[in-house]
Amino acid sequence: MDDSELLSENVASEPFEASPFVPKETDDDEDGVMSGSQQGLSEIYSGAITSEKENNTRESNVAKIKVVVRKRPLNRKEISRKEEDVIDVHNSQFLTVHEPKLKVDLTAYVDKHEFCFDAVLDEAVTNDEVYRETVEPIIPIIFQRTKATCFAYGQTGSGKTYTMQPLPIRAAQDMVRLLNQPVYRDSKFQVVA
Repeated sequence: MDDSELLSENVASEPFEASPFVPKETDDDEDGVMSGSQQGLSEIYSGAITSEKENNTRESNVAKIKVVVRKRPLNRKEISRKEEDVIDVHNSQFLTVHEPKLKVDLTAYVDKHEFCFDAVLDEAVTNDEVYRETVEPIIPIIFQRTKATCFAYGQTGSGKTYTMQPLPIRAAQDMVRLLNQPVYRDSKFQVVA
């Protein structure tokens, strides 16, 4: 089963720019009369605009999920045992896991697994950079009466607490800063702890 089989048939696709092949409305006709083929294309084009508006409305009501991976550095124990780093971060969205394996005849080989995410942060990033990539973009959404959640998932000892601990404090500071902006000052938002 490949990833495309997991998608629902009813998934709305991203809106596309208008096709260059669909005629644009022009005021060249002084009498305003369209030929039958022009009228048919015009009806199809206006139907596409309507369905695009419906899709945009539907998409704005659908939850947006962003998956971000933070690679942790090898810890002291792993370094003292001279363990190899098996994860390579290629750019801001791709990483490769090198899985050492043995064949039946005990020949060693490495299986490579490549993964794509919305963002991949390497072991050198700071918690400030993690905040800017993950939490900071969702803070303004809260003020549009939308719910936002950020959570960490991973194996024990993988660095969840280290990564997440400073994020709520920074988020609270940004929310208070935004509450003091003229746009939101009279909005009757309440901060409850």
